[in-house]
Amino acid sequence: MSYRKTIKSYKNSISNVKKLYQYLIQFDSKIDGFVSSESNSSFDNLHHHLVINSKVDYDVLKNEINKFWGKIGLIDFKEYDTKGNYCYYMCKHLNKGDYNNLEILSKLEY
Repeated sequence: MSYRKTIKSYKNSISNVKKLYQYLIQFDSKIDGFVSSESNSSFDNLHHHLVINSKVDYDVLKNEINKFWGKIGLIDFKEYDTKGNYCYYMCKHLNKGDYNNLEILSKLEY
């Protein structure tokens, strides 16, 4: 999930993800997942990767995320494939900066 405007503040960016999570729990009170935050290659803009576990139908969830995040930025959706290498994709930039974190959605502090 990226932003239309440049966003460099981890606190501001993760606050948007927390708001998205709070929006989504109205559709599934047990929804949860992982979020990783990282910068682009020139280190001047943050974006996020999410893996979400939910009982909500994929197309409904995709539509609701688009409704919310579409006001903020852009999203590239991929349905989870157990043969994919999601761990690597989510973790490839961990600990390369103060903002490169892997967190549980329901445990976000901001």
